[in-house]
Amino acid sequence: MTTINVEIPDKIYYHIKTKNINSYLEKLIMEDMLLSEIKTSKESGIKTLNSLSDLDD
Repeated sequence: MTTINVEIPDKIYYHIKTKNINSYLEKLIMEDMLLSEIKTSKESGIKTLNSLSDLDD
């Protein structure tokens, strides 16, 4: 058996201690999905603006 030492941030440790880790992880995943969705829509918005400005030429 291998032992791995990992530092767990206090915030996450608190959620593990209170057995609230699943909802905390779900919240983190949802935040991450939301951020990537915002990033994707921002990038597609920029592409749309660029293609519209190409039409002006």
